[in-house]
Amino acid sequence: MINGQMELKNGQAEIPPLGITLSPLIVKMTANAQDARLLALAHSGKGFLRAESTLQFSKLLSGPHTIQLSGDNFKAARLPGIDLDVTPDLLLIFGKQQTEVRGTMTIPRAKITSIDFHNATAPSSDMVVIDEENTSATAPPVPLYSDISVVVGDDVHIDAYGLKGHIGGKLTIKSQPGRPQVGNGTLNVYNGSFTMYGRRLKIDLGRLLFTGGPFTNPGIELRSERKQEKET
Repeated sequence: MINGQMELKNGQAEIPPLGITLSPLIVKMTANAQDARLLALAHSGKGFLRAESTLQFSKLLSGPHTIQLSGDNFKAARLPGIDLDVTPDLLLIFGKQQTEVRGTMTIPRAKITSIDFHNATAPSSDMVVIDEENTSATAPPVPLYSDISVVVGDDVHIDAYGLKGHIGGKLTIKSQPGRPQVGNGTLNVYNGSFTMYGRRLKIDLGRLLFTGGPFTNPGIELRSERKQEKET
């Protein structure tokens, strides 16, 4: 019979690729004969991220197993090109045949000065990684499916590639193995301007339109009118 509790208090973990430090980090696990309950709480920036899961021993091999992610103003990245806070409400489902991620990701604050779509694009499901030190056959990866609604809040600012302004709106991003990520929704540019031929022009209407095609190739609707005062 399994019965007991383990707890980590005041832990710390650095994540160099994202430029953030999780501190304090708290992990608690409680187990009995039927299941084990896991709770993890991590702070980054001014916010936190919370993960909760219950592992049923009777379904240890068959699954599925779930993790609920929630949080508020969690500092997800602090890099030269992007400073990002997120408020997630996501459900992760791990099964023998596939893994699913679904829910809502709110971005209350962000400052973006460069965008690398290549790093943001999911790798192809048929990619093969060759490890010279271990060439033995391994099990194929579990397919990943995602359906996430992204809500862009009131404090998201972009200043990259000649475009400057605030971004707002909502879109849904979906992915499945062997296909590019697709998006549905609209992102609007507020109080924006852009540089063209050395001139900075005000954006009267700016929208990124996602209509079910690849997420990295949205439609662009842009209007800038230059008004001249009448001379008498």
